[in-house]
Parts: sequence; C-alpha cells; structure tokens
Amino acid sequence: VLTLRWTEFAPWGIRIHLFGCGSFIFATAKVVLPNAVSVTCTYYSVKPITGVPSGVQHMPDRLTIINFLLFQIGWFVCVLSGAAELNSPAVIFTVALLIFHFRFYRWKQTDYKLVVAAILIGVVLDSSWSAWNLMAYQAQTIEPIAPWWIWCLWINFALTLNHSLSWLLKRRVMAGIFSAIASPVSYYAGSRLGALDWLQPEILIVVLAISWGLAIPLLMTLANYWRNQESGKQHAVV
Repeated sequence: VLTLRWTEFAPWGIRIHLFGCGSFIFATAKVVLPNAVSVTCTYYSVKPITGVPSGVQHMPDRLTIINFLLFQIGWFVCVLSGAAELNSPAVIFTVALLIFHFRFYRWKQTDYKLVVAAILIGVVLDSSWSAWNLMAYQAQTIEPIAPWWIWCLWINFALTLNHSLSWLLKRRVMAGIFSAIASPVSYYAGSRLGALDWLQPEILIVVLAISWGLAIPLLMTLANYWRNQESGKQHAVV
C-alpha cells in the first residue's frame, strides 16, 4: 500500500491509499483527525501529519512515488507492445528506465542482483507456461522461450522490490498472498489487451497463483538479504 498524505487542510489530514498490481490501481481516501490513533494503516508518507503517532513509517522521498508510477506505465508499455506483436517499444522503455533508475536510486548493487534474479525466475516460469501449452504469447521469437516484452516486465517489477514495494520486504507471507491473488488478474488483463492467450485457464490460474505465491516471497527474501549486505558495506566505508 502506498499512502500519500497532505496537511493543507489542517487540523485535518487527508490520507489517500493506492494499491497497484500490474495495470490495476485501487485507491481509498479517508479524512483523519491529527490526534486520531490507528485509524488507518500507513506504510509511507510524503508529508507527515501533525500529531501522527510514533512508529508510522515515512517514505524517504518522491522517488518512491515515481518508482510506483513508472511500473504502472511500464506494465502498459510492455503489454501493449506484445499486443502489437512488437518487442522494441518494451525494450526501449526498459532500457530508459534502467538508466534513470540507476542514476537516481540507492541500493544499486541490490537492484542489479534483483534484476538478474527476477529475469532468471520470471523467464523460467513464463517460458514453462508456453512449453506446457498453458499460455501463448504474442511477439514470441523463439518458442517456448518467453518473448522480450515479458523479460522487460520482470525487469520493471524487480526495480520496485527495493523501493515502492519495500514495505513488503519483512511481510513475505502477505507478499505471497497478494501475489497469488494478483498474478492471475494481471495475466488475464494482458490477455484482454491481446498480448497473450490462455490455452488452459483452469490449470493456469492454479499454477500462476502457486508459482507467484512462492516466487515473490523468494525475491523479497533475496532483496532483504542483499540490502542488508549492501547496507553493511556502506557503513563499513563510513
């Protein structure tokens, strides 16, 4: 959950909750008194509300919001690229995103490793669906290997783990549950946009839920481990 909060309406605070998965963004808003305790569950904050109880996590800067939004845009770019039977738009966007990301974001070593891990895990999974005749992709150049736009989707996703999805790093069970629910929805949205076809829907829903429910917590575990390693190196340098 990504939470943005403003204080222009002091002494009231408006909390807007955004949850995104693939192309889907769900939002709820609630007006909260500054002295209210535990009215909502907040994971990030751009501007703290006066009187917010201690223990609430605050988002470091606007780059987290940009990271969240760029993934949503990237999802559309990659999926629509596949729907048009093209890989080049997805590749161009992802290369530009990588340049931007590693220019402005911290945890560079961890993010490098996560990109590689996500490609290995994600491409193996998505290629398996093709090899087992569960799913057919547009713009697939070498069967049964997943097309380049799928590779780009996994790269885009990997770049969120340490940033807009970092609130899940120590909530791996929750991450697994979210992923198990959201993955079939995301793939279904891709099929509706024409980027892929579900060949055996009943089986595919089950394998997507199970595989993502295990793969995403694994990536979260790796992210947390590598992030701690990188943090230790930084402290050692200081």
